[in-house]
Amino acid sequence: MTEDKSGMSILVAAGLLQGCLRLVLPRRPSNRAKVKDFAITLKFDRGERIIEVMDARHEVRSCQFPVFGEWPEDVQVEGNRLRALLDKFSVNDQIDMCARAQDIEIRSGKFKMSLARLDGQKRIEPRPLPQQIHAGKVEVKIDSPNKRVALDDTWGFSARVPMPQHREKLK
Repeated sequence: MTEDKSGMSILVAAGLLQGCLRLVLPRRPSNRAKVKDFAITLKFDRGERIIEVMDARHEVRSCQFPVFGEWPEDVQVEGNRLRALLDKFSVNDQIDMCARAQDIEIRSGKFKMSLARLDGQKRIEPRPLPQQIHAGKVEVKIDSPNKRVALDDTWGFSARVPMPQHREKLK
């Protein structure tokens, strides 16, 4: 761990951070489709000297591990980019992470890379998960076999599909 005048620095085991990101971030798609950005928050507990990695949108999935050094209270970064950077390290490597005002610098040996912080200009505020609308099973009423079909009847589904018999009015 090195002291940096421009920010706070912590020493992290690469395997612990990779494992936490594996738990918090969604799985990568099997095809080569563009992976959506997924913001994560790194919260530092000064009393216990642990970092908690959690998703920034809902703060539902989280994982924590011990660190050495000082870190700001919370920092938001793009999780998929951080995971891509950490894939370059082996599990036993020690990573020095330095939090500055605009970015996070990741160092290990001769490797040195920066990752932009999200909490500066476009901070993601956590919000609660949406509530479930249905309390139980949805009941569908059964129509009698003698029922006459109305012109705009949807037959129990919500899509209005144009049918040829709807073009002319029924007599």
